[in-house]
Amino acid sequence: MDRTTLTAPALDNQLAADRMLRNALAHHLPESIFEPVHEQLHEEGARQQRRYEAEIPDESGSVHVEDVWGAPAPHTTVPNSWHRARRSLVQHGLLKMAQAQPHGVHSRLVQMALMHIAAPEAPGLAPLIATTDVAVHALMRTGTADHLERLIPRLTSTDPDSAWLCDLWGTSHMLSSPDAELRAEPADDTTWQLHGRVCTHSATYPDAALVVARDADDTRHLFLLEAPADTAGLHIDAPVPSAAFPNAPTATLRLNGVHVEHLTADVGRRGPAPFLQYIWDAVLTVSQMRRTLALARGAAETWHLQEQEMAYNALIQETLADMQARYESAFNLTYRCVRALGKMEAEDDADTEALVRLLAPLAKHHTLQQASETATRALHVWGRPALRSRTRLPEVLDRLRASAASNGTPHDLALHLLHVIEHHQQFGRLRDDFKATLHGTSVETLLPAMKAAVLAFRDANEWIKSARDEGGEILEAGAGRFTRTVGNALSVALMIEHAGWALRTQQDGRPAAAVERFATTALSHISNLDPHDAYVLTWDFNCPTLFDCHSGTAGDASVDAVESILNR
Repeated sequence: MDRTTLTAPALDNQLAADRMLRNALAHHLPESIFEPVHEQLHEEGARQQRRYEAEIPDESGSVHVEDVWGAPAPHTTVPNSWHRARRSLVQHGLLKMAQAQPHGVHSRLVQMALMHIAAPEAPGLAPLIATTDVAVHALMRTGTADHLERLIPRLTSTDPDSAWLCDLWGTSHMLSSPDAELRAEPADDTTWQLHGRVCTHSATYPDAALVVARDADDTRHLFLLEAPADTAGLHIDAPVPSAAFPNAPTATLRLNGVHVEHLTADVGRRGPAPFLQYIWDAVLTVSQMRRTLALARGAAETWHLQEQEMAYNALIQETLADMQARYESAFNLTYRCVRALGKMEAEDDADTEALVRLLAPLAKHHTLQQASETATRALHVWGRPALRSRTRLPEVLDRLRASAASNGTPHDLALHLLHVIEHHQQFGRLRDDFKATLHGTSVETLLPAMKAAVLAFRDANEWIKSARDEGGEILEAGAGRFTRTVGNALSVALMIEHAGWALRTQQDGRPAAAVERFATTALSHISNLDPHDAYVLTWDFNCPTLFDCHSGTAGDASVDAVESILNR
């Protein structure tokens, strides 16, 4: 593959080409809802395809910083794609769906399906759409009557000229120094002042921001800031280069006594409604996984390897099949969470809410893992020449990684899941959902996959019981392996359920092949590793205790055992 001959891969209509999205809509939407929604999404997919094929140049967003005398100039410009995507999504009523619920329990599924197709056009804008939805959720629960009357209509408007977008500042998901967090102090009876720095991909472009900041007693509070671009004391400190969102106005903002409205106290470090943010993150990551897979497949159909189309190379086929299986795994778990969220909001069901709070960090953790593997396999397909060419593929990979890693590392998500399980004692609800998903499955060829999923879930269930008794270090050390195991097991159960539906209703065996392939990976990561080993390997010192543990000899028996295995 020579860099001078490579062309950008073709992109099909992403509703017509995405079997998983079509099946999710056909499986879970009533016919009266399915037909108009399918038509709407097909039009959006066609629009995305036309824009991709036209390759319309799009200028980068930018930020204007303070001049040499320190006079603030907090002005932000954004790419044209942001304006187009914002206008289209607002007109579709995307931000209003969660509140108006035009499709009842299915409203969230329709909303996220639209975002699934639309997000890749303006990946820097997509997280801002998500935080706006989180802001509406938070204001509905913590805002005053004035906030509800004044802000909710703007944040859920279908008029592109009057609709507002809202960012979320100050949430800390990854390790940082204490002085990196925003600090708050009362200014008078109704307002507070904020000090500190915050980094955002949208600079002062949003119309409002919800801000999490600490007071003098280290209590976290939630504040509302309207019209950041026009706020005294808010400065754009410096533009920040972003490989994932090169066209986005990413910048560090400095707040020097910015006046804000107080909403509520005792907010967690993950901000308001972390479960909702996790679901949005998972949806956006799955969307980027789909775009990466589509372009990898397009490249294989267009480029040549060893004088034949790459798509006919057996190893390339294996790689693409693995990417498809991982995509289906992540899609099934993420959209199970989306459907549960829709049911929770439409029916105000406490039992479903408990399930959503468990599924949300689990879905994001699992999707992050699969996205990482997908990015690696995409590199296997594209190779180094593609990364040096003008195919825009490096940007796609950077976006996938950034989307997966936003708003929480795997460690943070695993600990959050344990926190939910420990404080709400709801792991049994997840176990019940796992059993219900597999109930009635009778596809004989999928019995090995089902057995692997059941064994993995059993391992996780037994581990959480014993780890609770030991507590502390054991519980934290195994949190990541536990979360990964549960996510794998539940996703395989959902894949099996989907495969059974596809065989019955569509005579389609592709989902069954995907779950067979995914289930061959190691589903269970539960182990009895000693945390002391991790301590020694972390600090990398020669520990006498460790030496004593491993200095024994097995004698000739071990040699005989090895030879016996090799000679089989």
